[in-house]
Amino acid sequence: MASSAINGFPITQTTVPVGSYFGFDFWTGTEFQTVKILSQNLGLALSQNYANTNLKLTGNRSHDHDEYDVFWGKVKTFRAEASIAPTGSNGSYNFKSFGTTASDKGFVISSQLSTTLETYGNNSARFFSEVGFNGLSPTTGYGVISTGSIAGLRGQGAVYGVIGDGVLAGFYGVSSGGYAFQAQTVTGIGVFASASGTGMAVHMDGRSYVEEYGLGAGMASTAIFQVNSTTRGFLPPRMTTAQQGAISSPAIGLMVYVTDGVEGLYINKSTGWTLVA
Repeated sequence: MASSAINGFPITQTTVPVGSYFGFDFWTGTEFQTVKILSQNLGLALSQNYANTNLKLTGNRSHDHDEYDVFWGKVKTFRAEASIAPTGSNGSYNFKSFGTTASDKGFVISSQLSTTLETYGNNSARFFSEVGFNGLSPTTGYGVISTGSIAGLRGQGAVYGVIGDGVLAGFYGVSSGGYAFQAQTVTGIGVFASASGTGMAVHMDGRSYVEEYGLGAGMASTAIFQVNSTTRGFLPPRMTTAQQGAISSPAIGLMVYVTDGVEGLYINKSTGWTLVA
């Protein structure tokens, strides 16, 4: 065991840490050993001004383990301040963790109640609570609360940009003058909605219209729903006579196209199904 001093306070070098000390590992040329600052000198050590120096903390390199490599106990505030602007691709602060797959947890933030955030080795992240963006506070019942001058939420992914799973609504958009929800695509599907059981795939509460991109025909003031196109038509549900007859309590005005028997477009009147054309 050897003793020396750094910046005026004594330290002790030992291969086996004893007691509660502030320590770090160093390479002697043949093995890793632990430098520990004695508890009676800890106050002096932490009060020194280490200007123009770097501090590197590492865990025990003699074996891999899942315990704490660096532990900050009973610390109310941890503050880090960058002195210069980042250059090139370097950030002011960088957190790099081990992992290459979705099962490798790289970074975890948690409180006394539960885990808040987990990041994984494949650059994915998972939030376990409500999230607020653009100055909005998280609100119970909503996964993401966001507002923006153009779009509150934008998702872009190889498979799905955004997946919404809620008890009341997967996505909920409110707009005072623009679009509550806007979907635009070149060759894919602008909006794809599916439901199972007693769910509802699409629910539009208010006046709605669908038109070809760039047509700009607008919507008639007396219409609740309108379709505008100069190259395609409206296709009603198609079914057999047996399937039409199996509809329980059809609503007045219901429209279907029957493909067998007396083929044609039928509308249900108060007097029953009537062939329109």
